[in-house]
Amino acid sequence: MKRYRTIMSINPISFFRHTYILFLSVSVMLVASCSDADYMSVIPRDCMAVMRINVSDAVSKSGSGITNRPGMLKSFFCIDDIKESGIDFTEPIYAFETSDGNIGVVAKVGSKGKLEDWLTVLHDNGKASEIKERKGFGFSIVNGSYMAGFSGSALLVMGPVASSSVAEVQRRMIRYLDSDDGAEVKSARIMQYLDTMDGNIALVAQANALPERFVAPFMIGAPKNARPADIIIAASFEQEGRCLNITGETFSFNPDTDSVLKESMKAYKPITGKHIDCIPYDASVSVICGVDGNDYIDLLRRNDTFRVLLAGLNTAIDIDKMLKSVNGDMLMTFGNIGNGKPHFSLIAEVSDAGWLEDVGYWKASTPSGTSITDWKFNDSYHFNGGDWNAYFGLTSDNMMYICSSESLASAVQARQAMPFPDDIAAKIKGKHLCAVINIGGILDGNPQMKALTGSILGNVERIVYFTK
Repeated sequence: MKRYRTIMSINPISFFRHTYILFLSVSVMLVASCSDADYMSVIPRDCMAVMRINVSDAVSKSGSGITNRPGMLKSFFCIDDIKESGIDFTEPIYAFETSDGNIGVVAKVGSKGKLEDWLTVLHDNGKASEIKERKGFGFSIVNGSYMAGFSGSALLVMGPVASSSVAEVQRRMIRYLDSDDGAEVKSARIMQYLDTMDGNIALVAQANALPERFVAPFMIGAPKNARPADIIIAASFEQEGRCLNITGETFSFNPDTDSVLKESMKAYKPITGKHIDCIPYDASVSVICGVDGNDYIDLLRRNDTFRVLLAGLNTAIDIDKMLKSVNGDMLMTFGNIGNGKPHFSLIAEVSDAGWLEDVGYWKASTPSGTSITDWKFNDSYHFNGGDWNAYFGLTSDNMMYICSSESLASAVQARQAMPFPDDIAAKIKGKHLCAVINIGGILDGNPQMKALTGSILGNVERIVYFTK
């Protein structure tokens, strides 16, 4: 079947953006008559990911939380009174991804009359197409690219939809809307696990439902023969001030795979936070963990992505030996892309710097067209790989570093305190594995996307992910 949109084609920020746009679109299109039918029957039983969004407070009060911002709904979609929207906000909204990568959002309906009245207003204002009935269900295109279909019990929104795919998407939505087996959906293992989770926003997803580069860290520790579909990521979301906090875990419904994953988590140690000030304020993505390198290198080798990466680095320097020397906090940061080249740094505490004795051999055996030379500090070196440069070495306080630019390496050497937010640093300490996403850093250079994200996330500056 032709795929009109897949989550694998967008990055994590885009995934959340599209999900929230769909969620917001649900709040404007607004459906349909009182009915005893179960609106959750619309969700495909074999979906790869399901997100539950509790928005009941948004109807009754204002605030700054993502699911508690009626002011944003009013300004973004010109809704004067969201209580009259037609959605039953006392029940959760669900976002899902199908087995072939399409994304939908479903909500329980309130009043069909209010839905039709509202869609008429949107149509008169040029924001929605005229309602058309097909196979007993109503359909309208909202905001030019999102298709809304509704029955007497459920509103389903899918998109964005290309004009050439309207008929195909409509047929798919009819099939979903025509399903009446809510008990079957609720019996799915993903849905059962979702029901056990707390938080206004909760997600359960197979690893293959998310972009590969985003999922790679969560596959560390999985058995070599594990399929991405066997790995489950569960996460709950809460906004706190400038942060969207995500608390998650990686597990498997396969008992053998789950046992290996749980055993692998023992390789992580509590983060001390002693070197958090090395994280640049403008880093787009930062990953922080506490590890014993001798254990961690084995986990990396079991992961296809990291195994290939390690093999490439080992052609110039013995990255295996360097990583084995790590004992304590390890920080990896990724900055904005300039001139087509990513900026990154790896900083870690080490217990054994014996690899320094091998640098002379590395210098003499670098591949053709590359070189390793002494840099300006003690125990510091510059690898020139033509298209790729790296500065690496050991600081006076026993910190190993590998950086993609001289400025990043100089900052590590000088131990310059960078303005990483204290409140986020406090959250990180004591955790085992964290990732920090700087929304502004990722969206710099795209003012339209930045404005759209701001309207959805409000004053959120960073997304902070913690493992349980």
